[in-house]
Amino acid sequence: MVNLGPARAYLPPGPRNRWFLSISDMAEGDSGVVQEFMINCNGATYRSPDPPVTILDGRTCCAYIPRRSPGAITGWLLPLLLD
Repeated sequence: MVNLGPARAYLPPGPRNRWFLSISDMAEGDSGVVQEFMINCNGATYRSPDPPVTILDGRTCCAYIPRRSPGAITGWLLPLLLD
């Protein structure tokens, strides 16, 4: 659960309000996987079609709602750093 504050104005997710989760693995010798990325808004659940997404050492990966299309990305960044 994340407190969205002013980002609530960009709900629900959609083509004009694309949301993404950016995850970086900063520790060496391990990796992780984003199993699911979803947003619950006003009783509706919006799921990213991207997971599972593997997070390799020293890399950053993203999951999008809705799926990223060519062109500009709009929305709010929700960073999560893995130890």
